[in-house]
Amino acid sequence: MKIVIRIIGIVSAFMLFFVVLIGLVFLFANKSNGSIQVNGNTRRYLLHVPETYESKEAAPLVVTIHGYAEWPAHQAQISHWNELADQYGFLVVYPAGTGFPLRWRASGDVNDQGSMEDVLFLNELIKQLENDYNIDPKRIFVNGFSNGAGMTYLLACNLQGKIAAIGGVSGAYLIGENCPVLNPNQEIYFHVKLDTIVHYSVGT
Repeated sequence: MKIVIRIIGIVSAFMLFFVVLIGLVFLFANKSNGSIQVNGNTRRYLLHVPETYESKEAAPLVVTIHGYAEWPAHQAQISHWNELADQYGFLVVYPAGTGFPLRWRASGDVNDQGSMEDVLFLNELIKQLENDYNIDPKRIFVNGFSNGAGMTYLLACNLQGKIAAIGGVSGAYLIGENCPVLNPNQEIYFHVKLDTIVHYSVGT
């Protein structure tokens, strides 16, 4: 009996250590360099401004949204938007979701207050950047991966006329066809049929 209790104690201690380690790694990796207050909550983001940016000339803005259980710095790493921003002279911002693990509440359900709070955050973030930098209002683009792709679609639904174009990769678009977003020339989506996490049928 004592051996069983000891084994349980060792396993529990190991699991606790593993959870704490994951938390520490996440806190280290989840870098941000900006924040805004939205409905009394601090929402964070990671902003990249190319060295060639000059305030006298309006620059495009790309908002790129991470997937479930991911974070802004990781989205920057896998998307390589920073390199393109440096090459073509636009700003790129990586907003952070909410909760742990980080995620976006992209259901679009009228009873889901969290969805509208995330839409509000992204809208306020764009406004803040327009206030801080010379952003071309006709060249604001949004894209996302997985859960972030669904959030991209929901955002475009609610900010029609403000978003020039959107893109999604492996997204789950939970609001279906209830929202006519943009014309086909302003939308692009990528989704492989072999996706085992967000199935192709969910993303179409």
